[in-house]
Amino acid sequence: AWAVAMTAHFLLLNYLFDMPTGKAIAESAVFNLVFAICGIGIWFMVRFSDLQQRTNRELFFVHLTGVTGVVFIWIGLSFLILKGIYSTDIAFREYLNASFTVRIIVGVVYYTIIATTTQHHTFFIQDT
Repeated sequence: AWAVAMTAHFLLLNYLFDMPTGKAIAESAVFNLVFAICGIGIWFMVRFSDLQQRTNRELFFVHLTGVTGVVFIWIGLSFLILKGIYSTDIAFREYLNASFTVRIIVGVVYYTIIATTTQHHTFFIQDT
């Protein structure tokens, strides 16, 4: 699944936004690999949450805290890595800063996908 996300990310940047191939590969790899690593934490958080013991309100706040933390870490680490790689490329650094809002939205979508698919699989496993 992450290979598909990385490929789609690369194609979007390279062909739609005309980003040079090397930068598109670097951005796609960094952002998707960092989130894939963060996704392990999401998986554990959802997998080992006891749904029967928590109210909907508690679950909402657990996920609100989780998504906030994961997106903050994901964007922070990814920006740090890419700004380190392209430290002298002012245009790329400005592009990263300008894309901050879109990154938040993408992060929330990624989190939601991981959390809901993990929750679905967890429910299925417990149900059998």
